[in-house]
Amino acid sequence: MKKKQNLLLNELYGRYAKDVYRYAYSILLHRQEAEDAMQEVFLRMGQTNEQFRGECDTKRYLFVITRNFCYNRRKEKSFSNKPADEFMTLPVYHIHPEEKISLESAMLKLKPEQSELLYLKEYGGYSYQEMAGMTGQTIENVKIKLYRARQFLRELLC
Repeated sequence: MKKKQNLLLNELYGRYAKDVYRYAYSILLHRQEAEDAMQEVFLRMGQTNEQFRGECDTKRYLFVITRNFCYNRRKEKSFSNKPADEFMTLPVYHIHPEEKISLESAMLKLKPEQSELLYLKEYGGYSYQEMAGMTGQTIENVKIKLYRARQFLRELLC
C-alpha cells in the first residue's frame, strides 16, 4: 500500500510540481520560500491523500493546500511584498512615465492576493467560479480584484 502511495505521489509531483511552485510564488513572491512550499505541499498531500474525496480535480486540491500553506507561512514570517533575493525595484510612486518597467518587476508590486488571482486566471485557466471557491470569495469580489490588479499593471506598464 505504501509503495502504491509513493508511486502516486511521484506521479503527481511530476505532473504538478511546476504549477504548485508557480502558484506558491504568486503568493509568497520569494523563490526559496516557494520551493519550500512546493515540497511541503506534496508532503501534506501524501499525508492527507486518504482525506481527498475527489470532489474537485487533483490540481485544484493541490492548489487549495498550497494556498492555505502559503498564507499561513506569510503570517508566520511576516513577509514583505519585496523579496530580498529578487532584483530590486523602485516603489510605485518613484516610477516616472519615461522609465520602462518589466512585467516581472510590475508583478512584484502587486499585493499577494492580486498576484494570486492573476496567476489562477491567466496561467491556471480557472473560471471565476472556480477561483471564488478556491479563495473563499464571491465571484463578484474575484472579478473586482482581478480588474483592479490588471488596471494597476496597465498603469505601471503603459
